[in-house]
Order: sequence, then C-alpha cells, then structure tokens
Amino acid sequence: MRSKGFIAYQFVLFTGGALRWYVEGETEYYAILHILEQPSKLGVKLINLRGEISSEKRNAARKLEDALKEDLALRRLSVISFDRDLAPNVRAIRGQVLQGHVVGLINANDPDFEFANFSLDELVGVAALMDDQTGLDGRKLRHANWQGIKSAPAFADNYSKVSDKHSSPKGKIWGEALANYALDHPADPRTGAERPFLHMVSAAFWAWHSNYDHQKDRFEIDAQTFESRPRWKT
Repeated sequence: MRSKGFIAYQFVLFTGGALRWYVEGETEYYAILHILEQPSKLGVKLINLRGEISSEKRNAARKLEDALKEDLALRRLSVISFDRDLAPNVRAIRGQVLQGHVVGLINANDPDFEFANFSLDELVGVAALMDDQTGLDGRKLRHANWQGIKSAPAFADNYSKVSDKHSSPKGKIWGEALANYALDHPADPRTGAERPFLHMVSAAFWAWHSNYDHQKDRFEIDAQTFESRPRWKT
C-alpha cells in the first residue's frame, strides 16, 4: 500500500473515525474482504448489499438511505461501490448523492467490477487457473473464443458454456481469486495505473487517520460522474 500522504492526496479522504463501506456486488465484496482480512481492526465496517438494489428488492434503496443518514448522524465516512451497468444502482446512488447523504467516496465500476479492474485476457487467465486448481482443464478456457465479451454477465455466460464446471464464476471464490491476482499485479495493463478497487482499499486503510469536517466542508460528489471534487463556495 502507498504512503499515507499520497493516499490522502489521491482520494481527498480526510475523514476521521469509523468508515462504513457499502458494496453492491458479491464478487467485489469478497475481493475487498479478502484484502482487508479483518476490516473492523481498521475502523472499517464492510456491508454486503447482496445485489438487492440492482434487483430492486423491496425497501433495499430505503434501507441504504437510512444507513447513510445514520452515518451522517454519527459523523462516519460512507463509501459505496456499485456497477454502473445496472440502471437501478445508478438511480438509487445518484438519488442519495443529490440529497446530500454521502460524505466520503463512491466507486462506480464501469461497466462492472470485473471489467473496470481487469482486462478480458486477465479474467480468462484467472478463471483458467481456478479450473486448473480444482482439477478441471483450464486449457479449454484459454483456447476458447472470447471475442466480443465486454461485461461480467457475458463473461460468466461464456465461462459456464466452456468450462467443465458448467456454472458461473462468482461470489467468494471468484472474488478472492481476483483479489490475489490484483495484489500480485496491482497495475491495470490497459492504463498502467493502479486498479481502481485497489485505490479504494488503500483509501480505507488510511481513512481513520483523517478529518471528517474537512471532507464534508471542502468536497462533494458529482452526481453524474460520482467522482469527488472540491466544493466551491461563493
């Protein structure tokens, strides 16, 4: 992980006390948990939303709103990770931003966690290695046709057709496999920059060192891009 000063600069993360991190996708949740290991020791409470917002389950968005309001009342930083390819996610999170319920950061994966953080070749390689390690033939994946695959659902569908496992890679095992690969290869080969979710994990490591009021008063989240930006006062 990078130095504290650089993390604060990169993420404009100047909040103190506890941090609550809401993760909408199962794979990303387990990837983050695998790296943090024991989030509570870092002052981080990791919340698995279990895809309830994207599936528009009853009261899911309202529960998130209530939790964010509680964070505000307790002066606790909120971090939200979600996939932009699902319209219910975008609507729900944008609504919370517009209402001023988020003091902290948002990680909007475009289009989803897998393809925001890994190239197609990397995903195929990790999936093939998983098959190898469970006694299956990973070569089938390595030599399969992956042309046109640009999203996690499409990747999972093709995987289930090609792999002898005949089921989609998802959840704990898939998330941990991707986390291990990212730790060994922190730079995204497509950009040369650190993978976005590793940026967020780094920020979580240092969040408890910082000042809540500074974050709240000087920064805001853009409701369109979901990026943190300076709050201009007149």
